[in-house]
Amino acid sequence: MNTRISDRQDITTVLESIREATGVEWVYSHFKNGHALPYIAYIGAGQNKFMAGDRTYWRSDTYQVELYFRNKDPELEEAVEDAIIAGGWSFDKSDDAYLDDEGIYLVYYFLA
Repeated sequence: MNTRISDRQDITTVLESIREATGVEWVYSHFKNGHALPYIAYIGAGQNKFMAGDRTYWRSDTYQVELYFRNKDPELEEAVEDAIIAGGWSFDKSDDAYLDDEGIYLVYYFLA
């Protein structure tokens, strides 16, 4: 029995649609030698599931998507959010975080 949520796109399909719409590159975890801004890194963040008794009725992988940028770009963030929604995912979004050591900003998207 397949217990995965099947009415949404694979995470890499969503990230590829962001790249096609915005030109923003993406990678799993991190770029080894840095990368031009803006860029996206994502990582698996666990799994949600519904269980009752000894049975799992559904399960859903979760992801943390990180948008790194130097200058605030509301249109870019809107394009990212539109692609996430179009892919069938729900998400929470963090406040902008400033990475002082690198002099750049970061926004987290928590996809479930």
